[in-house]
Amino acid sequence: SEGRGRQAGVLTRMKKVFFYADQYREEFKKARGKYPSFALYFCAIQEVIWHQLSNDSLSGPITVKDPPYGIGADTTGWPTDELSIPETRQGYGDNSAAIQAFATTINNKVNAAAGWTTDKENAVRIRLYTHNQMNRYQSLITGDVPKPVRPKKVDENNKRLENISFSLYDQAGNKLFDWTSQNQDQEIYLREGHYILRENAA
Repeated sequence: SEGRGRQAGVLTRMKKVFFYADQYREEFKKARGKYPSFALYFCAIQEVIWHQLSNDSLSGPITVKDPPYGIGADTTGWPTDELSIPETRQGYGDNSAAIQAFATTINNKVNAAAGWTTDKENAVRIRLYTHNQMNRYQSLITGDVPKPVRPKKVDENNKRLENISFSLYDQAGNKLFDWTSQNQDQEIYLREGHYILRENAA
C-alpha cells in the first residue's frame, strides 16, 4: 500500500488487527452461542487490514464496496455454498452489511487498543506466505493469537494469595517481565514454548 503501509508501526497495527478480531470472535460466541463463519470472519479481517494500512482516516465505519468476488455466508455457521461459488455472483449481496458491521467493530477495537500490553505485542505472531511472482499471485498474511495463561498463587486451602511477586524468564534465562498475584484472574499472553516462573518474595 502507498498509504499507511509505508509508515512506522505497521507490524504492531497488524498484530492488533488479529488480536482484537480474535477477541471479538470470542465475544460473538458468548453472545450468540456459536462462532461466526470463517467466511465472515476473514472477510472482515481483510477489510480492516485494507482500512488500517491504506486509508487516510482510521476511524469511522468501514464501507464494504463491490469486491471482485462473492461469498454466500451466513452471519453464523458455515457459508451457505461453501464448496462452490457461482461465477455470476459479483458481490457480497445481502451479506455485505454483516461483514461491514463485523469489520467496523474490529476496527474500532484496534483504534481504541484497550488493554494492549507488551506481552500481547510479543505473543501475537504475524506470518507472511509469499513468493517471487508478486505480479501474478497474491501473498497470504495470517496472525497467530495464543490463548491467555491465567496464573494464580494459592495457599494450602486453595485461597488466593495477593501481592506475591514473580518474574517470568524464557528457557535461556532471560527475564521477560514481572508479575504480582492478585485476588482476581489475570491474563498473560505467551507464545508457545518453555518458560520459568520464579517467586521473588512471599
